[in-house]
Amino acid sequence: MLNSRDQISLTSYRLLNDAGKTFAFDHRAISGFARGEGAGSIVLKPLNAAIRDGDVIRAVIHNSGVNQDGKTNGITVPNGRAQSDLIKQVYAKAGLDPAECGFSECHGTGTKVGDPIEVAGIHEALGAGRSPRSPLFIGSVKSNVGHLEGASGIVSVIKAAMMLEKGMLLPNANFETANPNIPLNEYNMKVRNVLIAMIVTIVVLIVMIMMVIAIINVIIIRKLTI
Repeated sequence: MLNSRDQISLTSYRLLNDAGKTFAFDHRAISGFARGEGAGSIVLKPLNAAIRDGDVIRAVIHNSGVNQDGKTNGITVPNGRAQSDLIKQVYAKAGLDPAECGFSECHGTGTKVGDPIEVAGIHEALGAGRSPRSPLFIGSVKSNVGHLEGASGIVSVIKAAMMLEKGMLLPNANFETANPNIPLNEYNMKVRNVLIAMIVTIVVLIVMIMMVIAIINVIIIRKLTI
């Protein structure tokens, strides 16, 4: 990050975002990515060993996989088909139903070309059975902390584990409306820019208030009939 030569090189190739922000999946994602700086680490153990040792278990990784993009239009351009094939293979080998996936943490660099290709690949792999009332939520931690490059993968794993632990969907920063090349409504996908747990809490409170009002009304009606 402190090496000016890297910054100059990335800038000359138009790889960096003009605003210095990551606009993942957003209509303002018209240039490159935004660099971030950070580090992360996780401790991996077999599940039975972690249980035996009394460790705090943050999350369970059912399976993992890796493949190669193959030939694309450029080194910075992903291959949506390769990505969707890998997701399907990982789910199949783990014996998991893709339809049960509620959230997908994406690479989501906030680039004009990359984001639409990636989201299309995720839709191909995880989009079956979705509806407006039961969408697939997607997000990218790069919108919150920038592209950590060497640490970008590990911070995504940490984010996913913490969301499971806290029961919340971390909102995407800098998201207004979708990139016109990402048909979220057609795909039945959603990007949250507010904490979904807050929304759920408000809905629950409204329902509880309505139930209390209904009970009071029933009591009043009974007293009037008596």
